[in-house]
Amino acid sequence: MNDFTYILALTGYLSGLVVRSEARWRDWPSLMAEARANPGKLSFGSSGVGGLSHLVMAQLLTAEGVEMLHVPYRGVAETTTALLSGQVDAIADSSGWAPHVDAGRMRILAIWGNERPKRFPEAPAISEYGHDIGGIAPYALAGPKGMDPAVVRLLHDTFRKALFDPAHQAALARYDMPTLYMTGEEYRAWVAKRVPIERDLIRTLGITFEGG
Repeated sequence: MNDFTYILALTGYLSGLVVRSEARWRDWPSLMAEARANPGKLSFGSSGVGGLSHLVMAQLLTAEGVEMLHVPYRGVAETTTALLSGQVDAIADSSGWAPHVDAGRMRILAIWGNERPKRFPEAPAISEYGHDIGGIAPYALAGPKGMDPAVVRLLHDTFRKALFDPAHQAALARYDMPTLYMTGEEYRAWVAKRVPIERDLIRTLGITFEGG
């Protein structure tokens, strides 16, 4: 919280939980009900230990009182392959799975966020099931702590204009990335709220990022 000067938040990746189209779970509650009845028997894949989707799933499973087996992979290409080949029951990841949803090979059970995505209006946001996970993690710009406020204002105003430029908005839409604009102070407040949640999750899960 004290190492950066936050300038503005820009966007983020669409992420969520998906299953194969032939899976017996038609929605999030049905998956949770089976997982609750069979602790640790169902599995989900994500793009690595301690990544966004791993932590979001850990937060949600804790709230649901449910245990699932986490299987980490090295990216969304691997998680989608794992799901399609039946190695895992579900995957929690960014929208590399979107073409498979469009093709009818996968089904979305929940989107990480508080709103349904424009591309998949039939896909429920996790907030519809009573979970507030703070929205999807935004991409933002920050600089060293103690930046000149005049420089921060100039950078903020310039990048905000670029963010809402129609060409950039079209580029975001192509990759299913919503506009998540926040001022530097608003983003700092978002981070301040999120840090203790993720700190507690990492400690509970016993995750370490130390090398060697």
